[in-house]
Amino acid sequence: MSTVDWQTIQELANTNRNNELTPSSLIMGSEFGAKFNGKIRHEALVDDLDLTADELAIFDDAGTKDIDIALRHIDHAIALKTYIDDNSIKTLLEISNGIRNKLKKHLFEINRTVFVGNVIDRGFSDLVCNLLENFRTIHYLGYDLALPYCLYRYKSKETFYDLFEQDSDGNMSLPEEHEIKAEFLFKTRGKSTLLYPNGNMILGAMESQFGPVEKKLSLNTNQDMLVQISEMWRDGFNPLLVSEATYSEKLRAVDESHYLSEVHKKYLCRMKGFVVLLYCSLELGQNDHIYRTLLNHEVDSVAISYSDSLKKTRYNFNEMLLSISNSPKFYMSKEDRKHAKARAERLISKAAYFHENEVVDIPENPFNEAA
Repeated sequence: MSTVDWQTIQELANTNRNNELTPSSLIMGSEFGAKFNGKIRHEALVDDLDLTADELAIFDDAGTKDIDIALRHIDHAIALKTYIDDNSIKTLLEISNGIRNKLKKHLFEINRTVFVGNVIDRGFSDLVCNLLENFRTIHYLGYDLALPYCLYRYKSKETFYDLFEQDSDGNMSLPEEHEIKAEFLFKTRGKSTLLYPNGNMILGAMESQFGPVEKKLSLNTNQDMLVQISEMWRDGFNPLLVSEATYSEKLRAVDESHYLSEVHKKYLCRMKGFVVLLYCSLELGQNDHIYRTLLNHEVDSVAISYSDSLKKTRYNFNEMLLSISNSPKFYMSKEDRKHAKARAERLISKAAYFHENEVVDIPENPFNEAA
């Protein structure tokens, strides 16, 4: 274990950025958004919605605190119409609409109080962009708008690219493997790929007669982001995000979404080379489904940011990786678990740590005067 300064990490990441054998990746945690405002929190979101007893019962029936899974549970029941009379369907629709409306209102209000009427300072936005440019792939774990607001007005179109293409209606699809290797690599040359493994407010999902439809906003920089999100919601889309507290529930939510599952299977699980964890919560059980991907045999080294206590961060990282490598919940064979433990121990022994305030020390007011 060693402590290093951010400049060293940045230089290492930039050197490896376009190296096909050891490319650099950044996992940026939801604590970035919380630094803008403590009300932006990413624990069990259901606890913040002031739900009725009937609405809470849906989560008990579905066996989860994840809002998306619980609501899909209702959608499937209504779609099947098996053993459900018309009155029950009407009741279920009222409950699901009530939960969705409370979720949208809560997300809108929390982000409105932080971002609407404020313009992210150009210098601060450029600082964030310059930070992210060092990495081939960026995975943002927050579903808030802190990072999108930093990026979308300025350098994002020239610098960052989301491999999920959109058709004329804005619906998302992932390119095939041969397209990634040829056409899409040409499109992304010199750019960093930005993905949202836990979803984000700029992503939407909707059930249709042809199955689930998912959408990513093509943001218009002349219109406020939250206004555009509200319009997407009015069109029938709901926020596509993973909102609960435990990793096992998050994994269930990921499996329910084409976008999220593809991000995990084709990007997170294929990380290799150098990986940096910034503003990440390393508490055991919260994002184990994300950090499990570090045990990929092609991940060579890891650098981790810490804020208050290096000792606590180091302990949490060590405990988390070793617990994941031993966990029966990830369905590894005895032999695979043996190799996973060896890889965990190797990463732990080689891990480097840096203080996060050296990277982007968010000022007390990172905004210009109200627009």
